[in-house]
Amino acid sequence: MSASPASGQRQASFAPPRAGPLLVAAAAIAVFCGSTRYYFGQDDFLGLARARHLAPALRPPWRWLSGQVYFDLMRPFGTVSAAPYHVTSLIAHGLAVALLAHLLARRFSPAVAIAAALLFGAHPAIYTALYSVSGIGEILAGLFVLVTIALASRTDRARWLAPVAFALALLCKESIVLLPLALLPRAGWLAAPPAPRRSAAPPAPGRGAAPARPVDRRVLAALAIVAAAYAAAFFFSDVFGVRTRLASSAPYALSLGPHVLGNFATYVMWTVDFLVLTMRSFSDALDAGALPFATVVILLWLGGLAAPALRSRGWGAGGLAFLVFLVPVLGLRNHTYHYYLYAPLLGAAWCFAALLDAVMVREPAPARRAPRRRFAPGLAVGLALAALLTLNGMLLVRKIETYPFTDPRLRSDSTVDRARIARRVYDGLRAAPLPDGAPVWFWTPASRSAPRAASGASDAAPVESYWERNVRAALMDGLAVRVWYPRAGDVTFVHQYASAPSGTLVAVYDVDGTTRVMDGPALDSLLSHRAGAQR
Repeated sequence: MSASPASGQRQASFAPPRAGPLLVAAAAIAVFCGSTRYYFGQDDFLGLARARHLAPALRPPWRWLSGQVYFDLMRPFGTVSAAPYHVTSLIAHGLAVALLAHLLARRFSPAVAIAAALLFGAHPAIYTALYSVSGIGEILAGLFVLVTIALASRTDRARWLAPVAFALALLCKESIVLLPLALLPRAGWLAAPPAPRRSAAPPAPGRGAAPARPVDRRVLAALAIVAAAYAAAFFFSDVFGVRTRLASSAPYALSLGPHVLGNFATYVMWTVDFLVLTMRSFSDALDAGALPFATVVILLWLGGLAAPALRSRGWGAGGLAFLVFLVPVLGLRNHTYHYYLYAPLLGAAWCFAALLDAVMVREPAPARRAPRRRFAPGLAVGLALAALLTLNGMLLVRKIETYPFTDPRLRSDSTVDRARIARRVYDGLRAAPLPDGAPVWFWTPASRSAPRAASGASDAAPVESYWERNVRAALMDGLAVRVWYPRAGDVTFVHQYASAPSGTLVAVYDVDGTTRVMDGPALDSLLSHRAGAQR
């Protein structure tokens, strides 16, 4: 018995194109593929050092999968190039975007699913997660969150694998611990896809409306148990000193205060203000002027809850997911980072899909015969919107990547800047292999202030300059040298150079990382010659 023409039209218009997930994955990878040109930098060297037993290994539960196991598995690729690490991040991100498109296509039209998936996949806020090797934790956590949702929404035995996937997500990043709360709304992530219409009866409000299939509370309970177990292990292992009072200046100092509201407003603004024509800054810092903008956005979202077409499409579930993935990082006093939005943007993508679906999709009147045209105008609009989001992401990512610093040899974005510096230092050290056990001093003539250098003074400025701190941070306080040369001696950053002890090598570097290795006597002779010439 064949389906009625009306039913056939419904199925043809709703069924997602098979190429949809592949399309969005390719587009998302294209936005961030420039990351493969860059080297390791800063925190990346800590992961590399753990894999080489040069730093204390991580133990479960804190980021064990993304911070220890991942770097252990990637160790055979060496440190000559970071490209294999960046390619792995791009693949993982592509899989996450493709899976998000698949999940959205269960509830929304194909065009809407593609566009909303690319709002997430091409969003410039996740730039650092892709351009920093150590950002793999954000990506893997988001991917395993989506795997958890896909498994939990099944009706067969495979749904009991959802707690396992959730545990893997937590071992990548702790901030997704509240995922079970995001899955509670019945019109949300776990709702059943709408069934094809088989009669001429009036349609339910909106294609995105889901049938009232109850969520399997047993699966949710299992996810909640995993979350509680992880939270207890995290607390009692005293990660970051969460059981002790950290100094307010500590990197992961966590507390309540005005910064919570400021962080929330900043993250809301970063989520919505992502267009190349409006975005003016990519600084990883709390934006004191974000509150009025964020207030308007929040009021508009609350107003959307009054619209039945949005409520039935999971508008509230999307907003709840955004919030629960963001709450764990709002109390951080000194960390306001764009890449913390990787998981929350999944919720923003759902809200975007609900809004697009409510605006674009209209249920057709019962038809007596199948339509001749299979390519609906809504699909063209959705694909055009997806293309614009991809282009916008490409332009902004390129701008962030290449925007110069005060010194035109440097980049304004610290992730790219320090990766470039580390690459140049590595090349300079490799040109003059270090003997086993040889101490290495890092020193730059830029340690002298400009007036002193112009007058020929050889003494250093009173305090360490930004240029020195920047290179030291790029090399993780010298840990990078230990990764490259495990048998090297002590690595020291010297602010005010004096004659180096016998056997000590001096890495004389410029502010952009260009490095020349000299032994102490040769450098002393060179400096004395220059000082005499200036007299």
